Amino acid sequence: MVRRKPKEEMKTKNLRATVKHGRGNVMIWGCMSASVVGELVFIEDIMEKEDYLHLLQHNLVKSAEKLGIEKEFMFYQNNDPKHNSYIVQEFLLYKCPKVLHPPPQSPDLNPIEHLWEELDRWVGSRPISLKKS
Repeated sequence: MVRRKPKEEMKTKNLRATVKHGRGNVMIWGCMSASVVGELVFIEDIMEKEDYLHLLQHNLVKSAEKLGIEKEFMFYQNNDPKHNSYIVQEFLLYKCPKVLHPPPQSPDLNPIEHLWEELDRWVGSRPISLKKS
């Protein structure tokens, strides 16, 4: 969130330099409860709907069991097309007690975005040289 006077968005004091590429990039699927983190899966390549379904089949229920919430967990994901694909929705219909559907284009209402931002800040403050296999 940014607060500034009208027509001052491009003034130097309101800008922050960022680097979009160059430090590397790691994509992770993960889940959490209020007390513990579930499985974390590192994603190596571009993910298609079949890859996402495979990830859910092998990690969603396992994570819910690890979190101790396998009977009553709520699953939340964004509106990515692979998340809304028929094969993924069919899997979730039978394996998830409750799926929360986010409103379109509302990152401020999406709790996972705030969690990833916090994780990015935490990881960014530490020197990381390579990913363990």
